[in-house]
Amino acid sequence: ALELIDIFYIPAASCCFSLCEYKTAVSLLSEAADICRAHMNILQYVDKLAELLRCLLDVYFENDDHEKCTELISEINEINEKYSSQGIYREINPVITEMYYSE
Repeated sequence: ALELIDIFYIPAASCCFSLCEYKTAVSLLSEAADICRAHMNILQYVDKLAELLRCLLDVYFENDDHEKCTELISEINEINEKYSSQGIYREINPVITEMYYSE
């Protein structure tokens, strides 16, 4: 499933994002994230989920969706806190964090 995410979901969502088809990009990335959430006992899926959440964050940032950006930043931070000792950490654009998130 990870290969499918890498060769289909992410590139397709990226194309949709480039074409300003944000709803379709969100749908594809969310579906891929759900695949990862079903396998949270495997670190590669946790890492891929964090990557997908960052992609979703970019889409919601482009749409100025404050609520979704805040939710995603929080979820990425939770993953970072829980899994950083195992080598999983995803940096969030500080501009986005500053605009949409305060702990």
